[in-house]
Amino acid sequence: MAWRYKAIGRKYLSTITNTKPTALKFNGEYISTFSSFNTSDKVLNPFGDNNAVLDPKNIIDPYDLSLDTEKAFKNQDSKLLLENFNNITIPKDLQTHLKSIVKEFVPHKNCFGYGSGVFPQQGNQDFSKNQIDMLLSVESPLEWHKMNIKKNPDHYSSLKYTINIPKLFEKIQGLGAGIYFNPFVKINGSEVKYGILSHSTLIDDLKNWKTFYLAGRLQKPTVNLSNKELSDDLELGYWLQRNLVSAALLSKKRCLTKYGSSFTDLQFFTELCTLSYLGDIRFKLGGENPDKSKNIVLKNMKNFKLLYDDILNEIMLWDDKKASLYLPSGYTLENYDTKLQKCIGKSSYTQAVKGVFTAGIVKSCKYAWAKKIKAMKK
Repeated sequence: MAWRYKAIGRKYLSTITNTKPTALKFNGEYISTFSSFNTSDKVLNPFGDNNAVLDPKNIIDPYDLSLDTEKAFKNQDSKLLLENFNNITIPKDLQTHLKSIVKEFVPHKNCFGYGSGVFPQQGNQDFSKNQIDMLLSVESPLEWHKMNIKKNPDHYSSLKYTINIPKLFEKIQGLGAGIYFNPFVKINGSEVKYGILSHSTLIDDLKNWKTFYLAGRLQKPTVNLSNKELSDDLELGYWLQRNLVSAALLSKKRCLTKYGSSFTDLQFFTELCTLSYLGDIRFKLGGENPDKSKNIVLKNMKNFKLLYDDILNEIMLWDDKKASLYLPSGYTLENYDTKLQKCIGKSSYTQAVKGVFTAGIVKSCKYAWAKKIKAMKK
C-alpha cells in the first residue's frame, strides 16, 4: 500500500495500486512520486468516519486531462479530494475570530481569509494588529451589495449611492479584477478589508489567469471561512487544484533556470510567490517590501508544504512537453513571464485606481501609507 498524502496530523487518503513509486531528490530528501487516482483499485473516503470506499470513476482528478469536467461537475456522485486545502493550519482562536467576522456579512457563496492578518510574515512581530484580508464570492454582486449596504452601510464610501444606478454600479464592480473592496472596516475589534466578486469571475481567473489577481492569491495558503466544505463545489475545487498545479510547474521552471537541478523548498516556494507580483504596480511604486515573497514563505513553510505536498509528488519529474499541457490556455513555459507581467500590471493598476473611489479618499490614503510604512521596514 502506498500513502499518497504524507503530512503529519492529516487524515490519510489510502491508495491501493500496483504502480511502483519513483523518486526525485529535492531539498536534500527523496520525494516519492505516484501515479494519479485513475490507476487505483480503491480509494477510502476522507470525508466521513465510516471509511466508505469511493468508486475511482467518481473522483475528479486535476491531473487527468481526458476528464469531461463539465459532465463530472453535474454528477451528484462525483467527489473531489481537497485534503491539501482542508489541512491549512491557523490558531484555533484566530479561526473562531475570523468566523465571527464572516457572520457579520449577508449570506455569500464562498469566503477565503488570506494575507498577513491571517498568516504571519517574517519581520512582522505582531501580526494580530494587521488588517485581515478576505475574499467573498457571490452569485450576484449587485444584489449582495444591496443587502449588505442595508446591514452595514458604514462599510462603504459615498460610492454606495450608485447602487441605485445598477448599470453604473455593475460597471464599477467589473473594473480591474472584478473585485469591490471595502478596506479598514472595523468588525468585532479588528480592521478588515473584504473584497466582493462574482463566483463566475473567481472561476474564470482560476481557470484562465485572466487577471491573476485571484489566482495568485489562491496559490498561497488561504483558509476557507465558508460554512461549507470546498468539496461541495466541484467546479471551484477542481480549478483551485489546477491553479496550484500550474503555479508549481512555473515555479519549477523558474528554479531550474535560476538554480539548476538543485534547489531548496525555500527557493521553490519563494519563486512561486513571486509569480503573484510580476508587473504589480505596487512594487514598481515602492509600496511593497521587495522581499515580500521570501518573508511570506519563511513564516508559512509548513502550510506551503501542506498545500503542495501531493502536487510536488506529481509534477517534479514531468518534462516540459507534459508540463505545458497543464498551463492555462495561451500560456507556455516560454511566454508566461511576459503575459503575467502584462495582465498583473493592468489589473493591479486599474484595481488601485478603482480602490480610491470604492474605499474613499481618506481610507485610500491610510491604506497606501500603511503599505508604504511596511515596505520601509525591510
